[in-house]
Amino acid sequence: GVLSDFDAAKPNEFSAVKTLVIKIRDLVYDAEDLIDEFSHKKELHKKRSIGGRILHFWRIPMALYQIGNKIEEFNNKLRRVGSNRSVYFPDIPVPAQDSGKIQRLASFRRSSPTLEEAVTVGLNKQAEELVDWILQNKGKETRRTLSIIGMGGLGKTTLAQKIYGTREVENQFGIRAWIYASQEFKVRDLLLNTIKQVVGVVTSDELSRIEKVDNSRGKLEVHKVQARGVITDDELSRLERMDDQNLKEELRKHLNGKRYLVVIDDIWNMNAWNSICTGFPEDQNGSILIQTTRDKGIAMSAGSSSRIHDLPYLNPEQSWELFCGKVFNKPDGCPPELITVGKEIVEKCDGLPLGIVVLGGLLMGVEQTHDAWSRVCDRANWELANGFVQSRDHETMEDVAKDYLDELIQRSLIQKVQLKYEGGPVKTCRVHSVMREQYDDQLNNYIASSKSRRRAITPSSSKEDYFSHSTPKLRSMLFFYGSFQTDSLKSRFGDTIKKLRVLDLEGIHLGIDLPQEIGKLVLLLYLGLRKTGITNLPKFICKLVKLQTLDARGNKNVTIPEKIWKMKHLRHLYLEHYSWNGLEKVERVAKEELPSGLLTLQVSSVIWLELGRLGLSKAFIEFNCLRSLTLRGKELVSDKLQNCFPSSLIVLNLEGCALEEDPSNVLEKLPNLKELRIRFASYMGKGLLFSAEGFGRLEFLQLHQLVLEEWVVEDYAMATLKHLVISECHFLRMLPDGLSQIKTLQKVQILKMPQFHQRVNEDGGDWKKIKHVPNIICT
Repeated sequence: GVLSDFDAAKPNEFSAVKTLVIKIRDLVYDAEDLIDEFSHKKELHKKRSIGGRILHFWRIPMALYQIGNKIEEFNNKLRRVGSNRSVYFPDIPVPAQDSGKIQRLASFRRSSPTLEEAVTVGLNKQAEELVDWILQNKGKETRRTLSIIGMGGLGKTTLAQKIYGTREVENQFGIRAWIYASQEFKVRDLLLNTIKQVVGVVTSDELSRIEKVDNSRGKLEVHKVQARGVITDDELSRLERMDDQNLKEELRKHLNGKRYLVVIDDIWNMNAWNSICTGFPEDQNGSILIQTTRDKGIAMSAGSSSRIHDLPYLNPEQSWELFCGKVFNKPDGCPPELITVGKEIVEKCDGLPLGIVVLGGLLMGVEQTHDAWSRVCDRANWELANGFVQSRDHETMEDVAKDYLDELIQRSLIQKVQLKYEGGPVKTCRVHSVMREQYDDQLNNYIASSKSRRRAITPSSSKEDYFSHSTPKLRSMLFFYGSFQTDSLKSRFGDTIKKLRVLDLEGIHLGIDLPQEIGKLVLLLYLGLRKTGITNLPKFICKLVKLQTLDARGNKNVTIPEKIWKMKHLRHLYLEHYSWNGLEKVERVAKEELPSGLLTLQVSSVIWLELGRLGLSKAFIEFNCLRSLTLRGKELVSDKLQNCFPSSLIVLNLEGCALEEDPSNVLEKLPNLKELRIRFASYMGKGLLFSAEGFGRLEFLQLHQLVLEEWVVEDYAMATLKHLVISECHFLRMLPDGLSQIKTLQKVQILKMPQFHQRVNEDGGDWKKIKHVPNIICT
């Protein structure tokens, strides 16, 4: 039959698709390489002096000729792939008599809930709770929306199916419909599908046949059809000619005054929701819309009369129960010799029901031995969604990246682990294991192929030479452990990995100097040198003209080249205990040569002051782009603070600055400041005054290891503060009274200050100042 025809075609079809994907990916890489090569040669020509340009003028037509040949070769490859579509997607012969079956099969898949998976561990209690919410008030309120959210594979559709099929729900709602939205939705298809389910489709022949049945059952069927309304063949043709707006009016006509429950399954974007939900009337009869989605933003837009149900992951016991139910058809059916390896397999799924069901189904066809299951466990490999981010006008790359990170979190594709502060932006996140490919030592040969674009080297990776293959296409290399032998690394820089964009060597001991070979990586955008033991940043670092991020934290007493400020593309520069030689040479740096897009700067106070003496910090202030500034060291002077900071600052960290005068009168006037950390004796005074209406946008404040005795917060100071941390300020006598007026405060931490244990209790002297704060921690 039809299913067996498709089933027989599947292996070849998937193999062909995989081949096509590989070919297209390689073409994309080739196109990227061509653009990179042209851009690099153009950049080299621009850097030459006038004499150099004249001397090398012949290189321009030669380069264009070479690039032209490569473009022609690329176009030929592209045409060959396009012309061979039939090779990758062969037609599957379908008997004429079965073509209608396929259409009905596809229509059924998209128009009704399927109950393919009988095991619904952990969902029964949730379904009962949600059914109770749906049935409350007995139809006297306006239409409500239930949003079931969670990442793919958590069981959103299964939970909706359980609710949809409950007898109480069937009895309470005269009209029920199930629509499948998906990523590739069409509004008219969704509307037509809903109308068909709401009204019912009866062909002329079927209606005639029912009417001819001369018995009570036949008359009953006719009555049902007439009461519900009927879409005949002609009526269906009329509907299919309607535009979207008319279809919405038609849907509302059939639903007005009726109590309905409609499930909209798998909504991926706001357009799908907005396009379909306006077709459902909001009568005061207790109708319900149920939507399943990965996007929390869609759920939150459903209105005030809605409920959001965030699906939790399964706990270890539930995961094991689901696994055993799938593989052995009973929760305690696993043989003792397979329990250990079975639980290792289940653990890889991290509580994701779909992952457990898929692996369980895989094991049903595998010999039930420890060795066979171990092989499955070792090769468990997940591969899902993969997309690209495009920049937007008038926004920094960092702003765009943050928006996309927030969206991925909203869509449940990425999980928040830690916030920078209470109510603040995300600090750390993680990708659920279902979204990652996991490789073990046996797969490293595949990773180290010549077509690799990105590599991560971890403690579990093979200890072989990672550069045993030529890697001309490598773009990113990250090291996650410090015992790597650098000899092989040095010998390969600039040769087989000359197109590298990202290099993170954190924790690898490089010795006193940075390897000269790194200077050959002229396309590098990110260089991570944290805790590498270097004591000198050599001059060749300035040849990395495209570098945007240089992170060299965790290295002490390091000298830097004076021309580092000529690296115009720098956006994030992290230096800690650094100094430089030859300050007189820095004076030659003109304003137009400075990195005008610098967003993050972490330097010692002496460097910042020297930049000020030379007029360079003034230039950064005038650029008004610096968002995060960290200054370390005692050289900062209170009377020079007035014009020390740009108004663009969002984050300011002062560490060990030993200021003698209260810096608040300067800092509280920074109009965009959201985060302020004054740490490690950065202020040596005993009193601190936050003036009325000062720090107007501050959200996070940390005071750490100060000799502070008295802190005054006047009316409406820090009006937007969310999180306050006071730690190891052992001389502070009490909390400021002004904290009681900060209604936005969500968390107060008083750490390693035992003198406050009694004061913040309900009968303590400071309780009334912070009793409105939801989260109070005192240690």
